Amino acid sequence: MISEPKTKTRLRGLILLLLSACLLLSGSAAAPMSQAPPIQPEPARPALQMADAPLTVEGRLLPRQYVSLSTAASGQVIGLAVHEGDQVQAGTVLLRLGDQEQLDARLAASEFELLSARQALDRLDDSAEVELALAKKTLAEAEKELAFAEDRVKSLKKPTPQERLDQAHANLMLAERKLERLNKDYEGWQKKFNNRNSIFWRFLDNRQFKFLFTGLEKEIAIAERSYYDALEKYEDLKQPVDRVDLAIAESDLAVAQADVAEAQRQVSLLSNGPDPDLVAAAQARLALAEAGQLATRTAMADRELVAPISGKVLDLNVKNGEWAERGRPVIVIADDSAWLVETDDLTEADVPGVYVGQPVTVTPEALPELDLSGVVESIKDLSQQKRGDVTYTVTIRLKESDPRLRWGMTVAVVFE
Repeated sequence: MISEPKTKTRLRGLILLLLSACLLLSGSAAAPMSQAPPIQPEPARPALQMADAPLTVEGRLLPRQYVSLSTAASGQVIGLAVHEGDQVQAGTVLLRLGDQEQLDARLAASEFELLSARQALDRLDDSAEVELALAKKTLAEAEKELAFAEDRVKSLKKPTPQERLDQAHANLMLAERKLERLNKDYEGWQKKFNNRNSIFWRFLDNRQFKFLFTGLEKEIAIAERSYYDALEKYEDLKQPVDRVDLAIAESDLAVAQADVAEAQRQVSLLSNGPDPDLVAAAQARLALAEAGQLATRTAMADRELVAPISGKVLDLNVKNGEWAERGRPVIVIADDSAWLVETDDLTEADVPGVYVGQPVTVTPEALPELDLSGVVESIKDLSQQKRGDVTYTVTIRLKESDPRLRWGMTVAVVFE
């Protein structure tokens, strides 16, 4: 049975003290006047004795750790995995909501898009070196074409030196003499061939003459080609600059210069890595894919209710097939391996004598034979009004437990 609150105990002590004082005063008034003064009685000590008695208050039993769980989304319960009274471990999936197949498909799609976005970004980095090499090759070819165009324009604008003109004329004369000599040789052998009385018929037959003519004809053909080449070159050197040729050469030069400038720009751009615009687009795609996957995973997590602590399922407010409303508590889990006692019966006169770490004894009203040791864990600084008194809330941590303890049990707390 729970002891009375201290306010009642003290009131009863004061009444007893007043009654004792009245009895003593009435005995003193009845004594004769001639008698010696009565001996003054010692002050009554009931209040002191009560003050020395252990402070006893009422409290309530609470689990040291508990949670009231609700789903993060609304939906139909399709996978309730626990019952009231079950012990669960932290991380256990307690229930699932519907639409899981749709979320699985969304997750697969988001993961594929995320993989594709990462590969696209990686390809930009991998292809940067190849593109740079190709750009350098293009630049080299453009520079070669530019050098050729520059030489062409210079040659057209520059007058022909007399030395070159003289050399070209000399080459033409040599080619002409050689051609004339070969023609004369051919004509001479032709006469010898036609003259059957020629001495050469003694040494050559018809087949050998034909072989000789064939060789001379080839030499004459080569000599003619050399002659006309030399003649064309000499004539070109003698002619003034052709304005059309010069215009075409200068146009080719401008194109070559533009090609070199563009190739240099590409090399400079690619030397710093992939195209920044392409990289920015690929990064934006990757960020969007990551956000999509995260949103899908979050939606999937919201369709599951997971135990954040280990403990016993004390309350279950939903069944399979029922609708779970977002934010409405459906499961309460408490760790019944460790208990707290909370009391708000300590008045402003009592609380100064209580301190953190103070040992206490706790006895449940339903289990009077069970005494549990505990210690004061905290004292709330903020007061409250209760039954006309200013009271403070004190929390006590039990050092012991018992399987018969239940949340909310009334207990007597004795401060030692």
